[in-house]
Amino acid sequence: MKFSSILSLTSLASAAPYFHSNEGSPDALSVKLEMVGNSDVKASITNNGNAKLRLLRTGTILGNTPVEKVQVTQNDQELAFGGVHLTIAYDMLENGAFQDIDAGQTAEVTFDVAQIRDLSRGGKFDISATGSIPFANEGSNTLAGAVSYASNRIQADVDGQKASLSRLVLDQKRTVVKPDCTGSNYTIVRAALRNCANLAQAATQAATFGPDARMQQFYQATDKTTRGIVAGVFEKVKNECLSFDGGVSSLYCSDRFNSCAEGVLAYTVAQASYMVYCNLYLTRLPLNSQSCYGQSQSNTIVHEVTHLSQVKGTNDYGGYGISSVQNLTAAQNINHADTYALFAQSTFAGC
Repeated sequence: MKFSSILSLTSLASAAPYFHSNEGSPDALSVKLEMVGNSDVKASITNNGNAKLRLLRTGTILGNTPVEKVQVTQNDQELAFGGVHLTIAYDMLENGAFQDIDAGQTAEVTFDVAQIRDLSRGGKFDISATGSIPFANEGSNTLAGAVSYASNRIQADVDGQKASLSRLVLDQKRTVVKPDCTGSNYTIVRAALRNCANLAQAATQAATFGPDARMQQFYQATDKTTRGIVAGVFEKVKNECLSFDGGVSSLYCSDRFNSCAEGVLAYTVAQASYMVYCNLYLTRLPLNSQSCYGQSQSNTIVHEVTHLSQVKGTNDYGGYGISSVQNLTAAQNINHADTYALFAQSTFAGC
């Protein structure tokens, strides 16, 4: 982690308290994908329940930010994701962060898959979407749970040359960015990095020697192999958080790619190994949280560091918070940033 001209590291997004709800049933939401251009995909999100759903737009398949909305494979090999991973402030959300879908109604969004994945080789690609979307109760901006979804799988026959013209190059400004984590921002992030290392160290011990109940809650497994994977990730997180002037990542305190949208604390571009801390993170979050799933500056770093390919290369699956964690499969949990963040936070809080 480089801390001088560019700080280094990442951010997390633990969560404010979440609650289960019948609306979180996998049948409550369906997602249908279809190709509408060379590399454009239309997603139709249908509320199959009996009541209105107030779904989080920011950082999910419903939003405009280049987050991971679909999974793309070619010849059974998943293509690397080149967009941003957001960290959402769950207790600071406003109306613009949500989209209401009435019972039986459908919302449609269209996005260009080639913007954040390299489709320049052209040919046939398989595209699908799985994950979960946090929701609030009607008339509220407080997240109350998460609803899971799994789309159909579609095949796209892509013109590689056309697709290459759509690609977002999110690291193109890397060499011209000036130092910006200075003064009070430097002090804030430096303290959070130290505490990130402490959280990760405790989580390493919990993953290695801790009770089966905690491993089962977050990773749906208690075997030695799973414990070893989880402990290894936290050990890498700890080392990165301690690498104030080295490490594999760089950290910034200014919005390099205009992704500090409403309710966003931080974001990571894993392909460029850098993280950006937004003003909301620097001015509104506490250094630590004593609640089981509370957000803090320190556990936000844990979340984002796991996104780095050199650490784990985790995904968000469009889901944040404990309800989303508990709606994922075991295979997703082991590769989900918030699962690691909340495991570390709950360990720290003694839950």
